[in-house]
Amino acid sequence: MQNNIILGRLTKDPELRVTSNGKTIALFTIAINNKKDDTTFLELVAFNNIAENICKYCEKGSRILVNFTIRNNNYEKDGKKYYGYKFNVNSINFIDFKEKEKSNSIESINMDDIIITDEELPFD
Repeated sequence: MQNNIILGRLTKDPELRVTSNGKTIALFTIAINNKKDDTTFLELVAFNNIAENICKYCEKGSRILVNFTIRNNNYEKDGKKYYGYKFNVNSINFIDFKEKEKSNSIESINMDDIIITDEELPFD
């Protein structure tokens, strides 16, 4: 079992997409400062509620704490094999967030105390 946790800043506003079967997906990249002049960029994918919330509350520069799973992304195309990894978000904690849309139901919630998880990930 793996458990990866990382703190980073969004490099741009996250993108929200909807699949043909109605699932929401957010693609985003975070920058992780290792030490002076050494930064790692990690491309992540979030699904369903997590995807919607990261797009609603985060923007370029927002700091987030991400719990993620590394998955193989191996495939074959035109007879050529490709190998890689996907980083799937299990949960996030908002360190900095901006409320992009005002909503009466959100104003009374302290987002620093909330961990957003998604039990409906399409992976085992």
